[in-house]
Amino acid sequence: MRDQMSSFDIARMVLDIDALAGARCRKVYQPHYEQVVLRLNPKGMSNRDLVIVRGQRVYFSQRDRPMPLHPPQFAMLLRKHLANARLTGAS
Repeated sequence: MRDQMSSFDIARMVLDIDALAGARCRKVYQPHYEQVVLRLNPKGMSNRDLVIVRGQRVYFSQRDRPMPLHPPQFAMLLRKHLANARLTGAS
């Protein structure tokens, strides 16, 4: 298993994120100090979680994962600024 994403992986992820243009960010979670989860709600689709692991990978997931009962301050800050924000695309 690789530790980092290649330029091909990043280019593919940009295409996948760009396909969700117009989706709303419903909630932000931080289940681990190196991980942020953005819950996106695209039009006509079920919720998708965009999982960002610092310095390693970015991927979409639909599985339920345990979230902390009390979110860290960084997650609260992201929620404040991203609540109901619309994804315009990726480049």
